[in-house]
Order: sequence, then C-alpha cells, then structure tokens
Amino acid sequence: MGREGLLSRALGRTHPRHHSPYIASASSSRSPRPSSPAFAIGGADPYLLLGTSMGGLGTLGIVALQASAAVAVIGYFRRRRDPRLWTTVLHRWRVRPASSPPAC
Repeated sequence: MGREGLLSRALGRTHPRHHSPYIASASSSRSPRPSSPAFAIGGADPYLLLGTSMGGLGTLGIVALQASAAVAVIGYFRRRRDPRLWTTVLHRWRVRPASSPPAC
C-alpha cells in the first residue's frame, strides 16, 4: 500500500540487497508495543491474548478478501456478458463436490 500511495511512500521501499519491504516489516512488528503496557497493568499475558486475537483477526481478513475476490471474478465475467455460464459459475458447483473427498 506504500507503493500505491495509500500509506506513506517509505513503507513501500525495499531493501537494496534483499529486496524485502524492511521498513514496512519493522513498523508492523512494532505495532503491538503501545498496547503491551496496558496488558501488563491489567495482569494479562500480552503474547497469549494479543497474539491470539490478532491471529484470528488476520485470518478473518484473509478469508474476507478471498471471498470478495471470488465474487469479483464472477461479476467480471457476468459484466462482460460471457456466454459461457459453465466456465464462470456452474462449473464450480458441479465439479467441486465430485472431486472432494467424502465427508465422514
């Protein structure tokens, strides 16, 4: 998002040798630091509570993005008026149950 200008351009810079987004990585690893003292004052374990909740929220965000991408693909082909309904919608509904392992 730094490369596209949605956030600071500095977050989009990459390391000259490793080509990794080192500034964005450092800033995301420092983001839990302000909330850690609040957990310490409350007597809670920040790694247990904060790590679990952030992992769950991250997973939920990824699933939401994948679902929106799936809907966008169908919408794209429907807007193009693709006459092959089999390739955009029906193919997924018929092939997936046949290729998946049976439920126990």
